[in-house]
Amino acid sequence: MAEVPQVPGRAAADSSGADDDMQFGHSCSSFRSWFRFYAPEAAREHRSATRAIITSPDRPVKSDAHIAVTRSHMWHTGRMPPQPPIAGGIRARNRAAIEAEILSCARRQLAEVGAAALSLRSIARELGMVSSAIYRYIASRDELLTRLIVSTYTSLADHVDERLADLPDPVGDETERAATRFKAIGRAVRQWALAAPHEYALIYGSPVPDYHAPHERTEPAGTRVVGRLIETLSGVREPPDPRPLPALDPLMNYPPVVESGASAPQVMRGLAAWSMVQGAITSEVFGYLGAGTIADEDAYFEEILQLADQVWRAPA
Repeated sequence: MAEVPQVPGRAAADSSGADDDMQFGHSCSSFRSWFRFYAPEAAREHRSATRAIITSPDRPVKSDAHIAVTRSHMWHTGRMPPQPPIAGGIRARNRAAIEAEILSCARRQLAEVGAAALSLRSIARELGMVSSAIYRYIASRDELLTRLIVSTYTSLADHVDERLADLPDPVGDETERAATRFKAIGRAVRQWALAAPHEYALIYGSPVPDYHAPHERTEPAGTRVVGRLIETLSGVREPPDPRPLPALDPLMNYPPVVESGASAPQVMRGLAAWSMVQGAITSEVFGYLGAGTIADEDAYFEEILQLADQVWRAPA
């Protein structure tokens, strides 16, 4: 092994003046400068020199393990260990948490002032943020509304899927199984709407002035419930009915409808049946029929489901 140059400061450490504070500091500084260049080769050879420099006559020599722990990795080896890439992940999680808090606050304001009066500045005040900071997370009021609409459609569809998953194993023929699922979807939507009337109003109520929902962002979540209806009713085999219904041409080109193979008359009956159910839910949420008009809302809705069930079935 090549000869390692003498460690600067070692003689000073061994001399009778080693307890002098100024000499000690100078020795440490010289040793660190030397060690930066020769540490990889000299570390094992000069551990005793390291102990001599970092200790004083009044204090016992500490172990090599203590030295390794209490001095930086670069001081001992001349290089830093690789660091795990955590900053990006932490930033992403923090951003997601802040955005979720903003949306939660927006839902509270939705219940208090309505969608038309939503304001990012007021949300920032409620969250204790400066108004300029909130725009780093939500760029505009329209972006806030879009996110609220997408999350609201998603919440409704998730609730419907959960209720369908809770159904017992299907019994009866395909028509009866479809009827069970159709009614379960209706009940699930009503349950969700009554529990979240302001969110229901956001997606099924009056349009927000000066706001136009971006179709490409809201459609995937907004059509999930309709997709479940199409899956349910198209599973019933019917005699071919080739009658054209031009009014339904756009809907007949909708991918879930195309994949279902449902005929236009079948889709028409399904839409008519669901319009009855949706109309009953909307009337109840917004009080369109007036207070006291219906003695038992639950029984009334079950009657609506029975009538709608007759509408979507194929004529005998």
